[in-house]
Amino acid sequence: MMWEAMGMTRETINDVLIFLQGQKKSLCKPPIWRSFYIYEVRKPVSYLGDFRNTGIDREGYIFPIEPFFAPKRLPEIYLGLTAPLELPIKDAKFDLALGVLKLLETAPWEEGLQIIKIDVSHAFSPSLGQREVILSTEEEVTIQHQQKEMVCVFPKIIRLSPKDYTHQLENFFQLQKTILNDYRRQLSCLSQGGRFAPRTVDLRIPQLAFVER
Repeated sequence: MMWEAMGMTRETINDVLIFLQGQKKSLCKPPIWRSFYIYEVRKPVSYLGDFRNTGIDREGYIFPIEPFFAPKRLPEIYLGLTAPLELPIKDAKFDLALGVLKLLETAPWEEGLQIIKIDVSHAFSPSLGQREVILSTEEEVTIQHQQKEMVCVFPKIIRLSPKDYTHQLENFFQLQKTILNDYRRQLSCLSQGGRFAPRTVDLRIPQLAFVER
């Protein structure tokens, strides 16, 4: 009972009632205490790649995904954390990852492009040359070739500057059309679809894009 959990015995409550009721010596039942709890399921915005089977919400709370959630196609955020953790996670890298994710959620993505991972583990490295955000994507392209439908998957690794990722992603969206046309030219000579090797796009230097072929 609640009064037992509070460390009160029946005799203690009886003594209190006697005092309040002017020495009325009658055994009274303790009041009935009820507690109501309202549970709200947290909504993961991504997997937390630092730990297995772990989701994270926008407030920085982490929780297991399976078996509590149905399988979800969520991006993965990697922060480079080590246990133990203080919850909620209040970290500049997490804030940066949320900023990148929010921008991507409202970006003019082409159909078939999926965010796989946002790696901000080196975003605040002591070495300026090592500071970067690594965005991993996969683009699925379907074409008709010789009366047959082929599905090809093109992974990309996009390297961004933590300070200027907004402008650099805008440049990537413009460059994406050129890359997609290049993909289609490659597909014209294929006999079947499949998964291609990852292509790296480095946008960290202003007004330049290094595309690994």
